[in-house]
Amino acid sequence: MSRTRAVVVMSLLLLVSFAHAATAQPLTPADKTTMLSLLNAARAGVSPPAATMPPLAWDERLESIAQAWANACTDVAAPSGMLDHNPNRGRGYPLSVGENLAASSGLITPARAVELWMSEAAGYDLASDRCTGVCGHYKQVVNAATTAVGCARATCPRLKLSSTLVCNFAPGAGPARPYQGVARPERSK
Repeated sequence: MSRTRAVVVMSLLLLVSFAHAATAQPLTPADKTTMLSLLNAARAGVSPPAATMPPLAWDERLESIAQAWANACTDVAAPSGMLDHNPNRGRGYPLSVGENLAASSGLITPARAVELWMSEAAGYDLASDRCTGVCGHYKQVVNAATTAVGCARATCPRLKLSSTLVCNFAPGAGPARPYQGVARPERSK
């Protein structure tokens, strides 16, 4: 093969490999402020009310972990067509790390991601700590022990739901009840 032909073949291979790579859609400072505000408003508005629910703070390390994962465009686990969860999201971070994903065929916004996660509240009962359907994303958002969040967004052209927003939370929610409700006063006649 001639040198020119080899260069052309290599160029085509690189072009094909980049076609599957992510396009970072970094969250703007305004997006980050919106995301943090929406998450904290959701936490403050839980029903039944929480005895304590500290606000989340933005964590750049969690954001960096989320961006690196979003950019990887990994989709090997079911369901196909959507970014997988990062099994190594807590590696090197001092606390456990929980992760929520939201994806869309169009641009996924912070508002839409929080709306999707909070919609799971309808299937969750705090008193029994039972869930009908999916509620893990909701439980992560409203976990009173969680104090930090970092989110990122990327587009993966080969995925059906190509725009993905990844949020990492620390400490991550465990299987326990996400918060304690405010004790209701007893009534007597």
